[in-house]
Amino acid sequence: MKKIVHYAFLLVSILLLASCRDELPLDTFEYENYLVVEAMLTNVQKRQEIRLSRTTQLDTSFANVENNAEVYVVVNETTRYDFEQNEDDGTYVSTEVFDAQTGNDYQLFINTSNGKSYSSAVVRPETVVTISDLYAERAINKDSIEGIQVLMDVKSDDSRFFRFQYEETYKIVSPFPSPVDFTIINYEIDERNSISFDVDTMANPRLEEESVCYTTKMSTGFNLGSSGALERDVLLRQPIVFIPADDPKLQQRYSILGKVLSQNASSYTFYKNLEELSTNDDLLSQKQPGFIAGNIIAMDENGENVLGFFDVAMEAEQRIYFNHSDFNFKQPPYFYDCDTIKLNYNDNTVLDRTPNQREEIYSSLISGKYNIYQRFNYGDIENTYILISDLCSDCTEFSSHVKPLFWED
Repeated sequence: MKKIVHYAFLLVSILLLASCRDELPLDTFEYENYLVVEAMLTNVQKRQEIRLSRTTQLDTSFANVENNAEVYVVVNETTRYDFEQNEDDGTYVSTEVFDAQTGNDYQLFINTSNGKSYSSAVVRPETVVTISDLYAERAINKDSIEGIQVLMDVKSDDSRFFRFQYEETYKIVSPFPSPVDFTIINYEIDERNSISFDVDTMANPRLEEESVCYTTKMSTGFNLGSSGALERDVLLRQPIVFIPADDPKLQQRYSILGKVLSQNASSYTFYKNLEELSTNDDLLSQKQPGFIAGNIIAMDENGENVLGFFDVAMEAEQRIYFNHSDFNFKQPPYFYDCDTIKLNYNDNTVLDRTPNQREEIYSSLISGKYNIYQRFNYGDIENTYILISDLCSDCTEFSSHVKPLFWED
């Protein structure tokens, strides 16, 4: 849903550029301050979410969220569900947990803080969609890249239009887990600017969960499918995601939660137009999309355009797991290059025309970007450290050590 903001920005940009092929400075353009609505209710029992924002000028990088609006959904003209602003990104969350149901009529109402009002068309969700199968196959994509293609088979009693999403979760194991944490103590600098220090590793055992992590990411964009002229409302072998064989996501274990949502013709057409807009390489081509109308309108007389769509969809989901070895692929590389650095604490000079290794140890450890992989002590003769990047020894630097409740090894 959050891709609508990107497309709204792109749409306004195209409308401004379409009438002029000469190069103009950005500040000569006037832009329309459209309300952008991202709203989709589903049959999943939860606190439903709606996001409101405003279009921004071409030279603006920050999000222009719509704050302090009154947002509510009316069901069958009798039951009202209120939404309250929950985040600083313009997200409004229902105050009650509820799920959308077939046979009911839903309508969205928005009253903004500047006194403007908006409403959607009445939406009745399509019949429930089911997933016949979610599966993965070894494949080669259109760019001749070898990998794994995840596919889905779906069916529905009535709906011929579908939208596909996924959540991928993959396990990460640090290749060089550091056995100890450390604290630098007794730091001193003498009159010759020579430093000395001790590294205390006794009081700081490293936690084991810092070497095993799990990352979850959501799909982006619009993956649409239609059974079209088929006699039955069945769609087979719908591509969900392609994963290259050398993608680090496949290094350990991978899981994907595939989702399908049934859509009506209006919803499908709206997102199809957005999808085509996003893949239009030539913004000044003859195929200009114009304003993509949704099902939300302003209730006053000025006829202000609104970008977005109020959708109520029936959702189904299914999860699968697989490993790279299931498809006879070799283990992919780790997410980062992991070269170790060997440094001797007793090297405290540059007179030998090599870097001062004691200073390198200190600066590397104090920066927080390196951990101790090994340490060798031989009395006063040698004190050698093998350092490794924190990204290669502690996966919590870019992931989470919390194991998902659904995870199966």
